[in-house]
Amino acid sequence: MKIVYLSAIAYDDLKQRPQYMAEKLSEKNEVIYIEPTIRWISCVLGRATEYKRYLRQVSENLTVVRCNGLFVLPFRWKPYDFMKLGNIAERVQLKKYLSSADVIIVGYEGWTDVVQSVKNAKIVYDKMDDNVLLTNEISLKKYLKKMERRLLKKTDYMVVTAQRFFDKYQDSVKNISLIPNAVDIKTVAIKQRKDRNESSHVFGYVGMISEWFDFRALEVIAEQENITVDLVGPCNVAKYNKENVVYEGKIPKDMVGQKIQSFDVCLYPFKNGKLLDTVNPVKIYEYLAENKPVIAVDSVETRKFGNLIYRYRDYEELRKLCNTQLRKPFQTDEECMKYIENNSWEKRVRQFEKTLEEIV
Repeated sequence: MKIVYLSAIAYDDLKQRPQYMAEKLSEKNEVIYIEPTIRWISCVLGRATEYKRYLRQVSENLTVVRCNGLFVLPFRWKPYDFMKLGNIAERVQLKKYLSSADVIIVGYEGWTDVVQSVKNAKIVYDKMDDNVLLTNEISLKKYLKKMERRLLKKTDYMVVTAQRFFDKYQDSVKNISLIPNAVDIKTVAIKQRKDRNESSHVFGYVGMISEWFDFRALEVIAEQENITVDLVGPCNVAKYNKENVVYEGKIPKDMVGQKIQSFDVCLYPFKNGKLLDTVNPVKIYEYLAENKPVIAVDSVETRKFGNLIYRYRDYEELRKLCNTQLRKPFQTDEECMKYIENNSWEKRVRQFEKTLEEIV
C-alpha cells in the first residue's frame, strides 16, 4: 500500500504516535509523512527559521515532506478564510502524493480542506488528541469543530486512542477502532536495569510540560522530605522553582529508558479537567516497561492500568503516596517482558495495518 500520513507534528519533534505509526507502517508499505507547514509569517515574527519546502528520505519506504509556506495563510486566519484560498498552495504541492495514495491518514482535523477533493484513496482519521481543548481561542475552537464534522463525513475508518473518543464517535463513522498508545521496545533500557539504593528518592517525569501539567501536584511532591523531582522534557509555561526540582529539558528518544531507570518513582501529574480523560498516556507505558512504581492522577485512561500503578484523586492522597513504600509493578523480568510485548508499537501497528488492508 501507498500511505500518506498528514500529521500535526514535525517528524523530528518529540516522538509520539504519528511518528511511530509512520515508522512501523513503512516496514511493509510506502509511507509519505507530511509535516505541518511552516508559514512565512512565522519566520518574519522570529518563531521559526525556515518556511521553504522540505523533503527527506528517512528510509527506503519512508519519506518526510513539508510544504513551502510562502503562500499559505497563518493557521489563526483559517476561520476567516471563507474562500479557502489559504489551502490552495498546500493542495497543489501535495496533489501528486494524495492522488496516488491508497490510504490517507489524517492525524489532525486542520488538514480537512486539503483532502476534501480526494476521490480514490480511503480516508482514515487517527484521533490522538482533543485539539479543541488545546486552544483557548474561540474562533479556532469553532473552526476545528467545523473541520472535524466535515472530515467525519468523508472518513472510511477512524482510529482513536481513548475510551472517551470511542464512546463519542462510534455512531458517527462506519468503522472505528480503539487502539491505545504503546511503548517503543527499542528505547527500553533492559540491559541497564538494576536495583537502586532504597535511601534515594528521585521522583521523575518524562514528557512535555505545558498548561495541562499540574504544578500544584508538583509542589505537593517537592514539599516532602528527602525527595528530588527530575522533570525531563520541553517546558513552554512558567516554571515552579524550588531547589529540589530539576528541569532537564528535552533528551534524545533513545535515552528515555536510561533516564527512567534513574528514577525511584515515575509521575503522571496532569490537571483534572475535560482534557484529562481524553489522554491515553504514552509515558505510563514507558514507565511500566522499565518496571518502575508509577504515581498518576486518577482518570478514565489511567484506571485501565489497574493495579500496575498508584492513582490519586486529590492532593492528600498524593501526599500519602509520596511517603509510602511503593512496590514495583512486576515481580519478575518475564512478567515485565510479556507486558512490553503486549503493549508494543509493533503490535498496535500490526492491528491497525490489518484493518487498513481490509478496507483497501
